[in-house]
Amino acid sequence: MKMFVKKIKILFLGVALLVTAVSCAQSATQVSTPTLTTEQWNFPDNTFAVWFDENGSVTDYQTIRVGKTGDGKDIFALLRIPLKGTWLADEIHEARLFLKPESSENSEHGVPQNLSAVRIGILEKDLSFSDMSDEAVRGAAGNLTSVAVREEADDRVSIPVKEYIKTWLDGDMRNTGFVIFGEKSGELGIFVSDGAEDNTDRPYLEVSGAVGARPLTYGKFAYHAVSETDGGNCMSYALRDTDDILEEDVGLDFNEMNRIYTESGEDAVADYTAGVISDYVRAHKDGLRISTFRRIDDFDSEIDPAAEYRIALRVGCKTYDGEPADLGTRGNFDYHFRAQVNDGQWAQKFPIDPSEIFPYTPPGVSPAKEPWDSATMWLDKFRDYYTSKTIFFAVTKDTDLFTRHKEG
Repeated sequence: MKMFVKKIKILFLGVALLVTAVSCAQSATQVSTPTLTTEQWNFPDNTFAVWFDENGSVTDYQTIRVGKTGDGKDIFALLRIPLKGTWLADEIHEARLFLKPESSENSEHGVPQNLSAVRIGILEKDLSFSDMSDEAVRGAAGNLTSVAVREEADDRVSIPVKEYIKTWLDGDMRNTGFVIFGEKSGELGIFVSDGAEDNTDRPYLEVSGAVGARPLTYGKFAYHAVSETDGGNCMSYALRDTDDILEEDVGLDFNEMNRIYTESGEDAVADYTAGVISDYVRAHKDGLRISTFRRIDDFDSEIDPAAEYRIALRVGCKTYDGEPADLGTRGNFDYHFRAQVNDGQWAQKFPIDPSEIFPYTPPGVSPAKEPWDSATMWLDKFRDYYTSKTIFFAVTKDTDLFTRHKEG
């Protein structure tokens, strides 16, 4: 599963998420005193940026540009940085977008004059890259707010973005990126890629927050961080195991899947996949240390939180050249799992990335609400890949430890 993603391993730099968690022992509420902390949310190789001049759109992997032409036409940019799930929306205290200008020439007190204030907003609907244009971005951009640009250390500047971050974390709107317009004539370049290993010139989000009281009644286990070197993919992580579980391991019959897909569609393929996976789990229950694996009706179906936790499955049957899906061809079919942790958030893992808390769905909200991507990069091929219905299971894992079931 997701072997086609491994072909672009060099592009993925995951970051392990550190969250305040509790032991597997159940407690009604997290009672530790909230401590304000600050993190840099910097996913440099997954940052997406494009800028638009007066003649249309220009893609540039080194810089973006903002400002105005001499006759008042806008030069503006779209910039997206993936989020983390460290805090819930109401736990965010401050958030700023940090940018590194190309130079500080013609500046006032160190802040470039034509970037002393900008108009910033977010897209109110998602745009595919193939459909992106000056007109499309302007049409999708929400209300633009004029904000002061603050001078920072190391020749950086920053822009306040707290309300946008909260909107995304609350699941009210998908992270579609910031739209940034200049307010003065002239244009200023901003680094988005420098090729350096330390990524010193790239943009990042600096976010402060404090984990407040959270009910710990959603399931047996707290979030468990697993690195890319520990192994495992989405299914194994959902089953709290570190051995990859691939399509060939599960034993999917692609001819049968093609027949089901042709006759009944993607949701029927999800049902078939769920059945085959259930058979796999039951056949390997001793090595997985899973005594119960049962399908439940919905994300909030009742479980025994002292013994069980919930996981969710979606599939995607896709092609990218307009041809009918051939589910036997890798890349035309994939499935993905997420697992709910005891404070109600959902965690996931891709094969070559560390595990992470999925940041867009707060506790009590179904993970089916948000699109499921097949990678952390903001590329059309990976975005909103898993579009079937969401299937939920309750799992009884009989050990607090992660297993390696193929070695058992």
